[in-house]
Amino acid sequence: MAFRTLLNLLGLSLLLTLSGCATRQLQPPLPITVQGSLKQSHYQMRMTTDDGITLSFTVYQPKLARGQTAPLIIHTHGFGLSRMKRPYLSLYGSIMPTGQGAEAAWKRGYWVISFDQRGHGGLDGTGGKIRLTDPQFEGRDVSRMIDWAEQHLPQLARNEHGARVGMIGESYGGAVQYIASAQDKRIAAIVPVTTWYNLEYSLAPNGVPKSGWLDLLNVVGDWWNWNKFDPALKMAYQDTKNGAISASSYQFLKTHQARWFCDTDQPPQADALIIQGFRDVLFPFNEGISAYQCLKHAGHDVRLLGVDGGHLQPGVQHSPGLELPAWYIGKNMVCQGKTLNIQTMIADWFDAKLKDQPLQAKSIPHVCIDHSPVQSLDGLQPQVNYPLPDLHINAGGGYEWLFKTTDRLRHLLTPQHLPANWNQPKLGGQRPLLLPLTRLSQDQWLTGIPRLHLNIDTSDPAIAQSSPTLFVSLARWTPGKGSYQILNEQVLPINLQKLRYRNQMLSQLQVPIDDPAKGIDLPAVNAKLKQGEILGLVISSRSRYFGRSSTAHAEANISGYLELPKMLPASPAHQ
Repeated sequence: MAFRTLLNLLGLSLLLTLSGCATRQLQPPLPITVQGSLKQSHYQMRMTTDDGITLSFTVYQPKLARGQTAPLIIHTHGFGLSRMKRPYLSLYGSIMPTGQGAEAAWKRGYWVISFDQRGHGGLDGTGGKIRLTDPQFEGRDVSRMIDWAEQHLPQLARNEHGARVGMIGESYGGAVQYIASAQDKRIAAIVPVTTWYNLEYSLAPNGVPKSGWLDLLNVVGDWWNWNKFDPALKMAYQDTKNGAISASSYQFLKTHQARWFCDTDQPPQADALIIQGFRDVLFPFNEGISAYQCLKHAGHDVRLLGVDGGHLQPGVQHSPGLELPAWYIGKNMVCQGKTLNIQTMIADWFDAKLKDQPLQAKSIPHVCIDHSPVQSLDGLQPQVNYPLPDLHINAGGGYEWLFKTTDRLRHLLTPQHLPANWNQPKLGGQRPLLLPLTRLSQDQWLTGIPRLHLNIDTSDPAIAQSSPTLFVSLARWTPGKGSYQILNEQVLPINLQKLRYRNQMLSQLQVPIDDPAKGIDLPAVNAKLKQGEILGLVISSRSRYFGRSSTAHAEANISGYLELPKMLPASPAHQ
């Protein structure tokens, strides 16, 4: 089934690529106004930058009456993809929510420009090399697009800063919004969807590279867009294959993230509607929280929407229903018992910020976590301590997919009930360590950031030499289900040797590092836990997200405690 799905996606991509070549237009004349009015249309354009790169983009002209003006929305695509060349028979025009949001804005009277970022778009795309949202290249290209629009688009809405501009895009197209808006005050409203704030944390948390995702991004970026990686980006990828990000690679990448601009008092200058996913292992919900805090501190209007999905690693994670197999955010979310449509909130956001209709933004919650009773940033923070026992662990996990299947089959034959010693650790061996924390006395929601204070004793020379990587997750045990379930499929690696190397490197580069005494934040979770379920930690030696850092066994002496956000009762409004 997975192979057939892959073939279908490749076939769709080929069809869309060929159809794009068949209808391509190069620099047609701008549509002429008829008696001062504009007709709705779209057309292909190219421009040459001051550094000699050809930028390819599609202009969507709105229907405007004489004297009527329209703001500009810039749509940016995800990594390895390409612009929305038409409002039909295209990935963004037909399927992707960010493209649908841009298209809807066009039909509601906005100018829209969708452009290929550097190294993307194929034969009729944008030239140059991919530098991964470099402020001086990809970031500057956004300003070049705005400059072009100010010079060429008739009836463009303006204010004291110039053109009135908003941006929308997911993933790679979300990260460039933070950077561009930090550099260009004409950008007044952004909608970054499932993207990064701290690139180093996203790609190599605690110094352990996400090899599964990095390999996939290399294929999409440097193979699908053939040989388009900048040499410095190629070197950074090779570093991760060797198990760490080097100082030189970090120096190259450090400005390619919102965190750098926030740390250097140059935060994004736009109001932001941030959408982040809880199943997103590549860019966890923590990234959205950090971006929210930065922009809020800078005095901007910021809204944070927590959805179920995000990026899904192919072959490891699966999307529900008819959603896209590798990425989704859904269509609706439930906030305090009220169903809200995501596209409607995006439309209201742009109207409020770019068309001087502030009442439109009142319907958008400041913080909304899908179905959860949590409605503030404070509610996402860890508050309650759960002690961990002193343990010597020897955890496995290499064949857990098989063992979990066996658990379920065994349960079908012999129903399993909650054992009397449910609160005792299950000490691994060939399987992960299962470490129960508490049993739920009622239905409750757990939403927010778990913070782990873990002491790992490696005084034993054998343990110290092996430098084990422990993969830590929050999980639930449901009596009668036969096995455990990782909350939101999230995991965090901890390897003391790599963590020390990472902290030393960042200190030498004068990059702020978190105080170790404050603990280590796990990826944020959002889950409804049912009465009678057991909440606990799973510690494994393997993870399919971190394949090259996995081992057959991980041995260590551990102790410490876990901080969790306060769990809230699940009322009928939060089902």
